[in-house]
Amino acid sequence: MHDWTDIPARRLFSVYGIPVRIDATFLFAALPVLLTVVFRHFVRPIDYITAAGLMLGGVFVSILMHELGHALAARVFRVGCEEIRVGGFYGFAVLSGRPAQRWQSVTILLAGPIANLLLFCFFWLLLGWPQDSGQLAIPAAARELPILDAPGVRVSIRWLASLNLALAVFNLLPAFPLDGGRIFRIAAGRFLDDRTSVRLVATLGILIGAWSCFGVAQYPALLFIGPLLVMANYAIRTGEIPAPVD
Repeated sequence: MHDWTDIPARRLFSVYGIPVRIDATFLFAALPVLLTVVFRHFVRPIDYITAAGLMLGGVFVSILMHELGHALAARVFRVGCEEIRVGGFYGFAVLSGRPAQRWQSVTILLAGPIANLLLFCFFWLLLGWPQDSGQLAIPAAARELPILDAPGVRVSIRWLASLNLALAVFNLLPAFPLDGGRIFRIAAGRFLDDRTSVRLVATLGILIGAWSCFGVAQYPALLFIGPLLVMANYAIRTGEIPAPVD
C-alpha cells in the first residue's frame, strides 16, 4: 500500500498543537484553479491575479478546516492527532491513540463535511445570501474598503462558497477514501461481514468516480479526482491495497 506520508512535505505551522504540513502534490491544485480563473472575464490583470491567489489560498484553508474538523472531533473522544497533511486534491488527519467506537468514528468522519458546510455558510453570508449574490453583504464600515468590492474578490468568494458545498456533499458519497465511504462501511458492517462491505463500497466508488467525470466542465478538478477514485476503489475491490482504516 502506498504511504501518503512518504510524499515530501513541509511543516507550515501548528493548530491547537497539531502540526500542519503541506505536501508536494498541492502544486497540482493550481491547475484547476487557474483554469477556473481563465474562463472568467476580468477587465484588469490584477483581478486575475487576485482571484487566482484567493482561490488557491481558499483551497488550502478549505482542506485544512475539513481535516481540523476531524482532528478536533477526535479529541472530544480522547483520540489524538499526530498531524494534518494538506495535498493537492486531498487531506488527511493522522489519528492516534485508542480506537474509537463505531458511533464515535461516524461522528469524527462527519465533522469534516460539517466544517465545509460552515465555511459555505460563511462565504454565502458574504455574498448576501443568494438574493443579492453580486454584492458583499458585510458591515457598512468594512464595505468601504475598496479591495472588498474588487471583481476578483467577489468571484473568489462565490467560487469558494461553491467549492465548500461541493466538498461537503462529495465527501459524503459512498466511495473510498471519502468520509462517506468509511461511514457506509461502518453502517453496512452491522448487516454484512467486513469483506463484503468493503467490496460494496469499492464498487460504488468505481461507479461514482466514472460518473463524476461528467462534471469536469463545472469543476475542472474532477478531471483528476474522478480517475483517481476509479483507480483507488478498483485496487481496494481487487485486494491490491487495503481499505482505509476508520
